[in-house]
Amino acid sequence: MPLLHRAAVLCALLVALLAPAGPAAADTTHCFIRRTVQGPVALRDAPRADAALVRHMRAGDELMVFDAQPPGPWTRVRHAPGGAAYDTVVRTAPGRIREGWVARRLLADCDA
Repeated sequence: MPLLHRAAVLCALLVALLAPAGPAAADTTHCFIRRTVQGPVALRDAPRADAALVRHMRAGDELMVFDAQPPGPWTRVRHAPGGAAYDTVVRTAPGRIREGWVARRLLADCDA
């Protein structure tokens, strides 16, 4: 392999290794499902009340909020079921996490 080509490959490899793998933890917002008189809160597959149900969430369930949000009354989230901390579920049972949309008014105690 020519020296110039080898240097370019090495440079590209270093850039890839040193680039951040994703958003910093401080950039991630975590929220919780607010207690409602109606009971469970719906996680929907689209930002509409008539969208398909992904799962029901309980008061106190933790959500990870996506950094980029469209304007409007819906928030795109990842849900960790069963009252477990989101970060714990990511490490121990990532297959249990579901993505979807929740009405913004049903979120509480967001940390960002």
